[in-house]
Amino acid sequence: MSNPILSSNQSSAVVATINESTTKNPWVYNETDRLTVPHAMQLLTFHNSSGSIAKNSMMTFDLPKNGILQQLFFVVEAKPADRYTTGTGASEVSIGYTKDGEVVNGLDFADDQKDTLLAEMHVYGALRMIKSIRLTASGRIIEQLDQQQMFARYSDMPVEHRMSVATALRMRGQRVASEYETAFPIPLPFYFARDQQRYGLLTNFEEPFRVEITFSDTFILSDAGTLLKGTGVQFEPSKAYMVGHYRQLDEPQMNEVVSKNYGDGLLSRVVDIAKREAPMTITSGVSTTTLNTIEMTLKENEAVRAMYVMVTCGSSMVVDNDAPVQLHSIQLTFNNTVVLDVPAHLIRCFGRWGQGHSHGSGDPGSVALTRMQNVYKIDFGLAYDKGLSNVVALREIASPKLKVQWYTQATKNPADSAGTSAFNNGARPSTLHVLYDTATFLSTSSSTGRVQLSISS
Repeated sequence: MSNPILSSNQSSAVVATINESTTKNPWVYNETDRLTVPHAMQLLTFHNSSGSIAKNSMMTFDLPKNGILQQLFFVVEAKPADRYTTGTGASEVSIGYTKDGEVVNGLDFADDQKDTLLAEMHVYGALRMIKSIRLTASGRIIEQLDQQQMFARYSDMPVEHRMSVATALRMRGQRVASEYETAFPIPLPFYFARDQQRYGLLTNFEEPFRVEITFSDTFILSDAGTLLKGTGVQFEPSKAYMVGHYRQLDEPQMNEVVSKNYGDGLLSRVVDIAKREAPMTITSGVSTTTLNTIEMTLKENEAVRAMYVMVTCGSSMVVDNDAPVQLHSIQLTFNNTVVLDVPAHLIRCFGRWGQGHSHGSGDPGSVALTRMQNVYKIDFGLAYDKGLSNVVALREIASPKLKVQWYTQATKNPADSAGTSAFNNGARPSTLHVLYDTATFLSTSSSTGRVQLSISS
């Protein structure tokens, strides 16, 4: 068969060089590198070893030795308080579970108004109950994530996964029926959840792991809805437990995994461990007519693979309080050299270079009300599916600085195509958060299964 393109390729030095390399013919049917050994999947439910559900308290879970742990879910069952009252005397307002036909402050709550009271969930949903999560091994902290770091990890998921998280956590825009208990399955985005096949915890061999859940100081997850706007609804947790997603191999296959991975004395893997700068409070100098600017000197000294920038707000509305807001521009300088100085809208849409082999969308589309699109990621790597591709050693950088700009509510943001203000419902920027994924060596001893973090800078 004669074809001019094929004929030209035969004389091309480029094509000749490529053909001398290890090329792959995608049309040759071959399952050799696509087959996975038969195994069992189990979603195992287990309960806390200590602690209880309460504001500012901690629950501790010992992870069962049950195979290869790929994902963890912390499930909280909670319902709105039957009666939640604010104010006194004539101004008293009772909200929460209201019976059909009940009259509160002159409002007759018909059947179709029950859900309206609880329609507006917080942008973090049930995540608002969590202050931090921690993975430990024999008392050593492997990774700790606070509320903002967990939210940033969610924002880094593919869009369809973000939508699942938003639905599971009842993030803003989700409805909750007040007369039923509601289960909130909260995925715990520790380092191994990003690439479960490479970094899943081999619980049968490695030393015991433990997860510590610290609750925040509030269980108010929702505004009162459209009838009684602005008054928060208290959720009352009834129980909480952990669900582990395990993969179990038969004994010969498990022995092969242990022998090949841990047979050389020490297994060291490069994993992404979350770190952060100390939050910077935005206290003064906010203009309602011009751009506002804040600059932070970066003090982290580890090898940074990616950084996330969030400016959260203080708001009179429960649903928007502590939510990430829209930024106007982002500037990053290293050694007094500008690394980037671009519209924040560019970073929002195209800052995730590692997704889709080029860049990924930072705008989650139909879950935009969760404000995940306002987590701005600066990605120094090439592709997450290729393992470690690039880092920035901040220890070797002189004067690393980040500068962000934003508009206030009184000023229209030109990056907002809808023409609305940057900050809704009276939100005011209050805190700058800079979060990191840092490349860190996680080492496991072949003789004892002891796990520890080693090289990190």
